[in-house]
Amino acid sequence: MEAAEKTAGRQSVIPAKERILSAAIARFAQHSFDVTSLREIAADAEVDVAYVHRSFGSKSQLFEAALGAAKRMAQPLTQDRDGIVEELVRGTLAHRREEEAGAASAFELFIHSLGSREASHVLRNYILEEYISPLSEKLGETTNCRAALTISVLAGVTLFRVLLEMECLQQEEGGELEAIVTDIVARIIEFDRVKTSEG
Repeated sequence: MEAAEKTAGRQSVIPAKERILSAAIARFAQHSFDVTSLREIAADAEVDVAYVHRSFGSKSQLFEAALGAAKRMAQPLTQDRDGIVEELVRGTLAHRREEEAGAASAFELFIHSLGSREASHVLRNYILEEYISPLSEKLGETTNCRAALTISVLAGVTLFRVLLEMECLQQEEGGELEAIVTDIVARIIEFDRVKTSEG
C-alpha cells in the first residue's frame, strides 16, 4: 500500500481512493461545490491533498466521480414505454432525505451545488447522461425535450417534497399526489401520441 493510505501509524482497511470518494460525497452533500475544498476532503479521508489530485485530478473531476458513486437512480430504467411513467413516479416518491436513507444521494450533491458556475457543466452532463438520455432513448425521441421536461418535473417534486418538506407533498404511495404526478408525467411522455391521434 502507498504511504498516502496510512493513518495514525497503521494501514487503513479501506483503500485511500474509497475514503476520498466517501469524504467527497459527504462534503458535497452538505456544502456547495464552491465552498468545498480538496484540502478538507483530503483531511476527512486522512490522505495528503496531492494524493487526491493524483487519484482524481481536479475538484470538478472528483465532484463528477462523487455524483456517479452517490446516484440513487443507479439502476437503468427497466420498463418499456408503457410502464415507464409508473416506474419514474414511484422512484421519485420513494426518495427520502439522506438522514432517513442513511447515505447521501446524488440529489443532495446536485442541490447543494446547483448555483455553482464551475459545477454547472458537470451537473448538466451528469443529468443528461444518467437521466435524460436514457429516458429519451426509451421514449424513442430524436430530441431530449420530453425527457428533459419529465426529469425537470420530477426533480421539482423531489425538491419540494424532500428538501423543503412541503406537508401537502408527504403522502404515501397510492395517494392523490401519486395520481396527479402520474397524470402530469404521462401527459408529457404521451404528448406525441395524443397529438397524432387528434390530427
